[in-house]
Amino acid sequence: MTGHRRRLIESGLLVPLSNEIIARRNGIIVQMAERKARGEKVRSGDIPNCCVFRSDDYRNHVLLSGNRCCQDAELIADKLYGYEASRICHYLGLHDPEQPPRSLKGLPPFEMYKWCTRSEWDEWVAQRAQVSIFDE
Repeated sequence: MTGHRRRLIESGLLVPLSNEIIARRNGIIVQMAERKARGEKVRSGDIPNCCVFRSDDYRNHVLLSGNRCCQDAELIADKLYGYEASRICHYLGLHDPEQPPRSLKGLPPFEMYKWCTRSEWDEWVAQRAQVSIFDE
């Protein structure tokens, strides 16, 4: 499963963050890590550390707990605040024509787009890399 991010950008459904915004958010992430290292209390909602990804099945997630873990997923956006990630997932779930439709009328489509924290995404990527090494 590749190319969803490019397809969404080309169709106008996803606007990637500008380089200036990414640089500003990188600075926030560094500042918050430094504050946390000094023992200051940092609220997770103050850190832009969320990701949006396209799942391989509407029931699957990248969280490694449980039996519905994605085997394949594509990172769509990162360096987001939680409310931004949630809004993007909902928007893409409603407007991406490649979403599988629900069979019952009046219900929103199944959402292939989900969000997680960057550490959860990185843990999933590391796990998938280990699995592929042992599969070869």
